[in-house]
Amino acid sequence: MNKSIFILPAALIAIILLVRLTDLIPSRTEAPVGTAVAFLPDVHFHDIFAGNMTGNQPMVPGLFQDDNLTTPVFLRSMRAQIGSTRLFNENYFAFRAALDDIASRGIPYVVLNGDFSDDGQPIHLDGLQRILESYEQRYSMRFFMSFGNHDPYMPYTQPAGKRDFLMADGQIQGLYSPGHPMCPEDAVRCTEGLQELGYEALFNRLSDYGFVPREGDILFETPFSAPENPDPSDIHNRSYPICTENGSWCGTSFDTSYLIEPEPGIWLLSLDLNIHIPRDNRTDNDPANPANYLSSGNAGFSALIQYKPFLLDWLGQVSERAKRGKKQLFVFSHYPAGDFYHNSRDALAGLFGENGAQLRRLPSRESQQALAETGIPFHVGGHMHLNNTHIIGDREGEHSIGIQSPTLAAYVPGYTIVRYTDEQTITVETIVIEQVPHFDHLFDVYRSEWAAQDEPGWDLTILSSQTYRDFARHHLDQLVRHRFIPNEWPMPLQTHLRESSVQQTAEAGSFSLPLSCDPALPIATLPIYFYRYRSAGSLAHPDIDPDVMQCLMDIRATLTVSPLPGSDDELLNNRAVLQRQLLTGLNLLERFSRPLPDQNFTIDLKTGSIRD
Repeated sequence: MNKSIFILPAALIAIILLVRLTDLIPSRTEAPVGTAVAFLPDVHFHDIFAGNMTGNQPMVPGLFQDDNLTTPVFLRSMRAQIGSTRLFNENYFAFRAALDDIASRGIPYVVLNGDFSDDGQPIHLDGLQRILESYEQRYSMRFFMSFGNHDPYMPYTQPAGKRDFLMADGQIQGLYSPGHPMCPEDAVRCTEGLQELGYEALFNRLSDYGFVPREGDILFETPFSAPENPDPSDIHNRSYPICTENGSWCGTSFDTSYLIEPEPGIWLLSLDLNIHIPRDNRTDNDPANPANYLSSGNAGFSALIQYKPFLLDWLGQVSERAKRGKKQLFVFSHYPAGDFYHNSRDALAGLFGENGAQLRRLPSRESQQALAETGIPFHVGGHMHLNNTHIIGDREGEHSIGIQSPTLAAYVPGYTIVRYTDEQTITVETIVIEQVPHFDHLFDVYRSEWAAQDEPGWDLTILSSQTYRDFARHHLDQLVRHRFIPNEWPMPLQTHLRESSVQQTAEAGSFSLPLSCDPALPIATLPIYFYRYRSAGSLAHPDIDPDVMQCLMDIRATLTVSPLPGSDDELLNNRAVLQRQLLTGLNLLERFSRPLPDQNFTIDLKTGSIRD
């Protein structure tokens, strides 16, 4: 594929000559050292003040009389939040708090690398755009985006909605867009604002956030930049065929990757890793029918080699030119690029099953190595709601660094700042968003919900949270109890995690409880600590009781792996299986409690070393 560079039209011939020269010689205008870029993946913005746009729809009137926040609030239920890996409502306030923090630091560039919305719904995108425009005007921030698996959810627009909006009386109401099976014609619970926009509609609405160049940008290109595709503002110039695995049918999808130089020496490279593979069991052969494609959530980098190999070619070219031109190259996408589980895949699969623990989202070794061979210095991803640092690639001299930026919508809420300190060194800061104004203003509404439901599905203790960080921790802990333990952890260990103490578990497993343990300690502390460390890495340390952790590690040291009895004695078999499951869980907890530096650290891009 001919991949010439798309250059802005001002003084076209001179600029083309200048840009082509940068392929051969270092740039004379290099970026100032220390220029910072903030990364906020997985904002999952839900406009809780969109209530006035939905007519007689589920809303709670007038909770806010200050800061001009008098619009009725438009909420998902707390039960919906506890059942999800992300918060829906409080993100609004956390996002504003994060942008205020970024503004106070004078950071000029802010990247929303995917899942900036919840399923690309217009009602929430309207609110998101208003906020971005206000911060750009007030603080001269510039925002850049990558598409994620929630935006767009499918390559083409489709009817959608949710079944769990919260009304003022604590009852729960569904709300959908026209065309959805749950949306009868002219019903009051229908609004166009909840359809899920596809690529073209999202691109046309959000093109100003990096997807097309602005006046004053020095360089802009896409993987499709070529004389036959002169206009990057037309999404159809950025399309590609995508076929079933056996090649029997091909659809059309889009790629919104771009490289932009907003100031001399700063190269921002956004990768679109949404890969919507066509279904084998299609309802028809219409390439614009969203039902003919799979969601992209489990594809990401693992599907890159087969379905988007042109991105690897382009990445290699950009990386080489960036090195020759001494550019500060920031590479990002929505998806993780490396092994965020630190070589624990087999242990996780042994405990949770091959498709458990979101293992399908772990990039394949082949895709990791292919990415490392492009020569990119580092990659900032999201998607997993993890704070994490890892190595991409495993061959000598061929590696990159993967940085998983945390989400504002889950534990521990935060964002990432990356800056070059010289040509071969970057510093990474992980900023925890602890104090968030208004984060508790919806608590009385949740109390009404809890009182109105016979089986609320959540615990009121979350409403005792004193900070937003504390609220996110309570959310994770209840998610573990209500979803992860019953749905992910195996029997017979699961039974004990639901109701047993460490003493009762020791008796059932026929092992001695260490003296360091409080016999009444719930064994459910194991998965709670495991998920805290898996989600937050070292940011979880303040939320780990060292005495409790010592008890769990002493149990780990007590257990030994013995052969399964192989008899018909169910009691003996259960004891042996319980011991094995418990030991595997404790080994994983111990491994995840020792992450690579992931809070404030420095990366030597030449050697790949990572140090606090």
